[in-house]
Amino acid sequence: MENEEPSGAAREVPYPLPSTLLPRESVAKRWLRRGFLRTLSFLRPYRFPATHLNRILVIRPDHIGDVLLVTPALRLLRQAFPDSEITALVGPWSEAVLANNPHVDRVLTCRFPGFDRSQPQPGMRAYRQLRQDAQRLRSEDYQLALNLREDFWWGAALAAFAGIPYVWGFDVPECAPFLTHAQPLQDDEHQAASDLRMARAVAALGVEVENVDTQLQFDFTPDDEQRAEMLLRNAAIPDAATLIAIHPGSGAPVKNWAAAGWHAVGSVLAQDPDVHFLVTAGPTEHALAEEVAAGLPRDRVLLVEQVSLGELAALYARCALVLGPDSGPLHLAVAVKTPSVTLYGASDPVRFGPWGPAERHRTVVSSIPCRHCGYLSLPTAALPQHPCMQYIEPAAVTAAAQALLAQTVASATP
Repeated sequence: MENEEPSGAAREVPYPLPSTLLPRESVAKRWLRRGFLRTLSFLRPYRFPATHLNRILVIRPDHIGDVLLVTPALRLLRQAFPDSEITALVGPWSEAVLANNPHVDRVLTCRFPGFDRSQPQPGMRAYRQLRQDAQRLRSEDYQLALNLREDFWWGAALAAFAGIPYVWGFDVPECAPFLTHAQPLQDDEHQAASDLRMARAVAALGVEVENVDTQLQFDFTPDDEQRAEMLLRNAAIPDAATLIAIHPGSGAPVKNWAAAGWHAVGSVLAQDPDVHFLVTAGPTEHALAEEVAAGLPRDRVLLVEQVSLGELAALYARCALVLGPDSGPLHLAVAVKTPSVTLYGASDPVRFGPWGPAERHRTVVSSIPCRHCGYLSLPTAALPQHPCMQYIEPAAVTAAAQALLAQTVASATP
């Protein structure tokens, strides 16, 4: 889980990055919102403290990668509360992540405002939805809720207005008024570590847990594996091929590396005649994936689209290496224990890096001075002024990939 130095020599930024294109919030607006939320918290229904904890709700609104990072915490909760019903409330966009997870009894979905990429910014709609979804949850009789995204005030308010007696979350000003138990934030703490710390605090109320496996978990089915093998067989990919997957897209265009970079890396890796490439893509990533695939050896590349998350996991489990920018599929590779190289620019590898052994999962970070700013929801007009990923050198990515491939070959040699 260690990070490599920024790739390449530090180059001078060719022009100042225009702060007017960054989605900054005024101090006045922030304090106004906090005051409104504190006032709103006084309207939540009161529930008597629970005498038992047999129904637990875990709230995580994010997409695939962040929900995968929750899986070690879910494993810990299951060990601490073996007889309780644990329900995960997630977005429909990440429901498949926990569909077969053995540590969750139920998976409920909610189109969380602010996380639904098909909807505009919620505005007042978020408050109307809060009332409706709280009414829906109130009859479920949960005794404890964990709001595992630190800045997600809406999730904390949802649990409070659903009448859940104990609401745990992180001590963020917007969330705190709705919490009964607030955990302090820690700077530069990995997201998976934060989730585990919260789960350990809650676990003190249950059965004592001494040790817990902190590996990410994703369980694909035999049918997923069979369909993945069929896909490779139909593409005439030899069983002995060294499969390298490239997932060039992500949920934020500012995190994507240019296709030319992947072409440069692929041209070196393709010098090994046993190497075949899988270029994988989500529903909105077709154009970039097609461009990347077009620059790889035509007879040794397969463009993979329209597969389920389980099938994608089964394909990655068959690979020797997975490459791509910070995204859910790269965390999926970690979950199925396939070596990975992940590229970071605006996102922070300290907090969102691969949660796995550093010798199997490497990061290559941009050398741009303002890297890891965290501004991921940039408007299209701002993207040309934020060239984070252009400051990653193909040679650095190639070197990391070759080092991991050498380890894979060495470990496979009797």
